[in-house]
Amino acid sequence: CASTLDFGRAEEPAPVIRTVALRQLIEEAADVVFPDRHGPDAADAALAVRPSIEAPEGLTVPADPDQLHRVLVNLTRNARQAMEQAATPGEVRVSARREGAEVIIEVADQGPGLPEKARAELFTPFKGSSTRGGAGLGLAISAELARAHGGRVELIASTTEGAVFQ
Repeated sequence: CASTLDFGRAEEPAPVIRTVALRQLIEEAADVVFPDRHGPDAADAALAVRPSIEAPEGLTVPADPDQLHRVLVNLTRNARQAMEQAATPGEVRVSARREGAEVIIEVADQGPGLPEKARAELFTPFKGSSTRGGAGLGLAISAELARAHGGRVELIASTTEGAVFQ
């Protein structure tokens, strides 16, 4: 109910663009989704699903850091949840690279891929969730935030070996 009410009255503010160190922002998003990856117990945790970050130091992007952080957290959390629900150990890989004037960010998992039904409504609020108990808002909000930055969120691949969002 809270998700529905929040989305119904939510009006995302226009992004406040500044130069953002992308690797640092990806690391911060990974800390939110994988809070158990650091600290004294990290070596003993042996995470079944663990993050892998492939973004060069010094890569920057013009973005609203809070909004881009939200996109990264949504995509990374979805990937981790997909793998955990399928009891699939492995990595959630978040990578970033520059291609000409564009910066490409990918979030790839080693989960079961998305069901066809979920792919059809992927970015539609309240319909795109393939997660039990999910509201179906994370991808819709992420896509909206990316559009506000002049970008997009796309499903690049979905197989039985995982999904890749870009």
